[in-house]
Amino acid sequence: SYKLATIDKNAPIKVKFEDLIYNGPTDELNDFYRELEFYSLVNKTITPKKEVKKVEIKELNSVDELDKKNPIAYYIECDNENYHEANILGMGLFDGVNLFYVENSKIKEVIDGIRKRDLLKFGIKKNSLLRLFY
Repeated sequence: SYKLATIDKNAPIKVKFEDLIYNGPTDELNDFYRELEFYSLVNKTITPKKEVKKVEIKELNSVDELDKKNPIAYYIECDNENYHEANILGMGLFDGVNLFYVENSKIKEVIDGIRKRDLLKFGIKKNSLLRLFY
């Protein structure tokens, strides 16, 4: 029993450490699960393959470039998590079709243009966005 419980630190191992890195489920693993009829594990490990679309980010030069049929989503990037103390670095806009970047120097002009065309559809938050620039 002593020999069974002894760990042999000098045992010859033919597998490289790099080969043991787990990279998620594979088709071989799922085939093995199916062979053993572990269907619940097959269902947990199969992830649907999502289609990855390449997104082109354009610099917004004019509000006229925005698709006016859809509401506009915006994101303001700051240099600090506390936006009360942060400097605005830029803004991202998504009109449902196109993704735009707005430089800090053009944000007020873009917001004014959006406001004039009544494209802001953000409910209560609409006024807080406008207060950032006035």
